[in-house]
Amino acid sequence: EVTVGGAAVSLTPTEFRLLAALIRHPGQILTPDQLLKLAWNDPLGIGPDRVKFGVMRLRRKLGQENGQPGAAIEAVRGFGYRYSPPPG
Repeated sequence: EVTVGGAAVSLTPTEFRLLAALIRHPGQILTPDQLLKLAWNDPLGIGPDRVKFGVMRLRRKLGQENGQPGAAIEAVRGFGYRYSPPPG
């Protein structure tokens, strides 16, 4: 179950696996190819653009639109994505 500010957030199975993959590697940059292998059941034939749109939808559902600085899921230009746990 995923909650934001105490409210449940409905995620697709792929979005949940994507979030779980990022959370399991805090502070580590994961490439789109790594995320495809970790979050998609059938990564063959699915391009890295699928990761970009999956992260975009996930951020929107988590209230982190536009990839603003300080967001828990950060895009690292030219490399991939990194999860930064909230302070505290």
